[in-house]
Amino acid sequence: MKVSGPLRLGKAWFSQAFSYRFVRSQVKADLPGEDEEVVEGFDAFTQVDVELNDHHTLTGTLSVFPTKVDSMGIDSLHPALATPDTDSGG
Repeated sequence: MKVSGPLRLGKAWFSQAFSYRFVRSQVKADLPGEDEEVVEGFDAFTQVDVELNDHHTLTGTLSVFPTKVDSMGIDSLHPALATPDTDSGG
């Protein structure tokens, strides 16, 4: 999803983008416990542009992209109990 437009006509502009991600991958194996890897996260990007004068423009950006993974790297040789759960921020 994206929203953008002028904050002040001809002088300042704003742009915001957001996306959400959820992926569930099942492993076909006879393993004890859970048999799936779950990835969940979102990306958000914001930008503001301001025209200072005819020759100079100021741009500010902010990007956020945290992700959480449960049973990272699960496969037929590595059961859920032997795989890590991770949280990464950005």
